Amino acid sequence: HVAASAHVPAPSLTAAEVDTALDRSRSRVPREKVAALLASCDAARYGPPQAVPSAEQCRDALATAEQVLAGR
Repeated sequence: HVAASAHVPAPSLTAAEVDTALDRSRSRVPREKVAALLASCDAARYGPPQAVPSAEQCRDALATAEQVLAGR
């Protein structure tokens, strides 16, 4: 979505690089929400097993993803 909407090569970038690229692109993609969502995903994927997000945190991440996809 980020690549298609903001013309940022998101699949080949880290979360921090996506944040910087979105800031530079001046697109309408909500940079702060994308950055927070990617940070949550990175923490869930690469964090230690004891730091797995709670069910509520997962629901919040999904809600954020829906907002980003809806352009809010």
